[in-house]
Amino acid sequence: MANFLKLPIYRWLGAVGLMGSVTLVSGGATAIFPPQPILGTDKLIHFLVFGLIATSILRALPERMPDFYRMLIALVVTSLFGMSDEIHQSFTPGRTLDLYDWTADTLGALVATIVYNHWPRYRKVLEWKIRPTNSKASAG
Repeated sequence: MANFLKLPIYRWLGAVGLMGSVTLVSGGATAIFPPQPILGTDKLIHFLVFGLIATSILRALPERMPDFYRMLIALVVTSLFGMSDEIHQSFTPGRTLDLYDWTADTLGALVATIVYNHWPRYRKVLEWKIRPTNSKASAG
């Protein structure tokens, strides 16, 4: 099992799972939240969810790749996914394309990649181990 966790495809499961979930939810005919003002709860949710998607993509990319390129790839892929999600919604009855949502998606991705890359505490929270890796840690 430990070798499976090191496979490159395993690293992408989080990002792909999040993007698949967003696609399923956004394809629903009824929005989860009623329309809100520009800075409503809906935009905060977009900001946070797409920030998490960008962080998942960043973590899935090879660590030997320079940080700037990893951040740029995560930002661009997440922003393009946000745009495609908005276009997808425009074909769903009762839903519309919202550029403010896409802006919140992209800003969430930008902030999350910067914070992940420059704030070790945030990175540590996301990468905590479920099970101790050595016997001394499990004994104490």
